Amino acid sequence: MAAVGTMDVPPNTVVMGYPTKPTYGRAEYHRKKKEWESKK
Repeated sequence: MAAVGTMDVPPNTVVMGYPTKPTYGRAEYHRKKKEWESKK
């Protein structure tokens, strides 16, 4: 599934959901991604 966002997003910001909302910054995303991958 994919979506197209039509709003301006600040640099280094992760957005998700419908409607699209800023979730967290890129640095926090990378930290969380490492946590998720280590649980596999």
